[in-house]
Amino acid sequence: MAVFAGLTDDVEAVVSGINEGANLGDDATYSSTLGSAIEGAMLGFPSLAASQQSRDGRFRLVDLEGYDFEAGAALMARLVERMVEDRDRLPSRSVLNFNAPAKPAKSIVLASLDRRIWQRSSIPVVETDEGRGWLLFATHAEQDPIFEGEAGSDVRALSDGYASVTPMNFAWTDRHARRRLLAWAKRTIADLNASIMVEGSRIP
Repeated sequence: MAVFAGLTDDVEAVVSGINEGANLGDDATYSSTLGSAIEGAMLGFPSLAASQQSRDGRFRLVDLEGYDFEAGAALMARLVERMVEDRDRLPSRSVLNFNAPAKPAKSIVLASLDRRIWQRSSIPVVETDEGRGWLLFATHAEQDPIFEGEAGSDVRALSDGYASVTPMNFAWTDRHARRRLLAWAKRTIADLNASIMVEGSRIP
């Protein structure tokens, strides 16, 4: 809205998040956090969607334990700085989907979106009328979604204590954009991981 209304003219990047809860695998496709970053990329800005896994290390949509944002936010800020610095070298319509694990990340890894395993009747439903005269259908305890957990995937990365970065490009007709974005992401992640090692500790 700010861009379309002319309320700002010096946007360097679009950062969507940090979302409460990870946006991983197939589930990322209906994430408003990622959707907002995609909109930013469509408008020509380097864009990043950031999400934080809950403190308990689970993958549920509804959290019961809270979030620790400090480490993930520090890591996210470094990624955004690099995107702004390299803006002219990034392919147009580029998005990074960043997910921070429950605890401070061991390092950052380049990851693909994992595949979710969909199962009918996998959610236990409780039927009640609570004395109101109509039926209500609910579940008392949300289960973690089931993913394949493939090596190199974002779900595997967070499960193993790493932050994941999934590069996405929406320049539909540019056959080389995705390849260039992947090459940039690999170099950037390697540089950031090296800086973490030099500092001698995890982020922050």
